[in-house]
Amino acid sequence: MTVDTSVRFGAPTEPHPSCATPLSELAVSHEALRNQFRGLDIIVPDFYGLMPGWSPKVNEVYTNELRKKTNSWLLDRIASNSKHRKWIEGVNPLFLSSCFYPDIEEEPCYQIGLYTGWLYLWDDEIDCGILAKDTAGTKRVYKETQAVMSYTLGPTRFSGPPPEMSPIMEVYCDVVTTIQASCSEPTQVRVLDELRQYANAVVSMQAKYNEDLPNFKEFNESRRHTAGVGIYIGLLEYCYKLDIPSSFFEHEAVKTIIDKACSLIQNINDVASLAKEIGDVRGQLDNVVAVLVHHHKLSPQAAIDFTCQLVSDDHTAFEDAKTRVPIPEDNPKLAQDIRTWIKGCEDIVIGMTYWT
Repeated sequence: MTVDTSVRFGAPTEPHPSCATPLSELAVSHEALRNQFRGLDIIVPDFYGLMPGWSPKVNEVYTNELRKKTNSWLLDRIASNSKHRKWIEGVNPLFLSSCFYPDIEEEPCYQIGLYTGWLYLWDDEIDCGILAKDTAGTKRVYKETQAVMSYTLGPTRFSGPPPEMSPIMEVYCDVVTTIQASCSEPTQVRVLDELRQYANAVVSMQAKYNEDLPNFKEFNESRRHTAGVGIYIGLLEYCYKLDIPSSFFEHEAVKTIIDKACSLIQNINDVASLAKEIGDVRGQLDNVVAVLVHHHKLSPQAAIDFTCQLVSDDHTAFEDAKTRVPIPEDNPKLAQDIRTWIKGCEDIVIGMTYWT
C-alpha cells in the first residue's frame, strides 16, 4: 500500500545575511527560489510503493557497541568542531553502511562505516560548510584530495613519501589503505575512477551553483557522480569478496543497472532532503526538484510528482536490465558472484531509501 506523506516547508533554519537581499553575484537568487516553497504543503508518495519487490534490511552485525566504536574513531580523528561531532552522532555512518550492505561481515561493515564518515564530512564542507562560498579554498582541498587518492589507489600506490594531508584526508588514507589491501587490482582501478569523478563533480558543481542553477541535463550529468553512489557500487566486490572479470562491467545491461541505481538514489535523496535544503540558506540547492521549478517552471508539487515518476521508471528499467545480464551457468562461482552483485545494487538503493 502506498502511503502519502505531507511535508511543510517552513522558514529558514537559521538567519543568514543573504536572506535580506538577493545575492548580487548570482544570475538567479537562490533565496527567491526557496521562497517559492516556503509555507507549502507538498505530498510525497511512499518510495517503497514506487519500487515493488525491493525490501530494506539492516545488517545484523549492527550493534550499539560497533556504532560507538565507529563514532569514537571518527570523533577522535576527524571531528574538529562541534558541527562535525553533532553530524557524526546524528547521521550514524555505521547504520548507513549496515543498510547498504545488509549481508556482509562485521569488519567490512565497520570499514565502510568509517569511509562513509569521511565521505560525508568531506562533501559537507564544500556543500554547506566553510568552503561553500570559498572557491579558492575548495580548489586547494581538491588538489590535495586528488594527490592523496593517487597515492593510495594510483598505478604506483604508496611509492615514495606521502603527500601532505589535512586531518580529514589522513582519515581517508587510513581507511582506504585497509580496504585496498583486500581489493583486486581491477576493483581498485574502478573505485579510484569513481572517487575521482565524484571529487571532480562536487567541485565543478560548486562553481556552477555560485553562478546559476544548472539546467536539468547539466544537473543529471553531474549528479550521477556527486551522489557518490558509484563508489559504493564499486565497493561491492570488496564487501562480498566477489571475483568478477572487468569485461562484465562493459555489458550494456550492467551499465544500465549502475546508471539506474545512481539515478534512483539521486532522485529519492533529492525529494527526501528538499525540506532541509530549503531551510538551510547557507548551502547549495543541489536538488533536482529546485532545478525543475526554476528552469522548467513546474510548480513545487508538479516537480515532486515528476521526480517520483522518474523513480518508478528507473526501477522498471533496472528490473528489465536484470533480465539481460549474462549469467554463466557453467561457472557456478561466477554466476553466484554476479547474482550477489546485482542484489547488492538493489540493496544500496533500498538501503539508502530506508536510511533517508
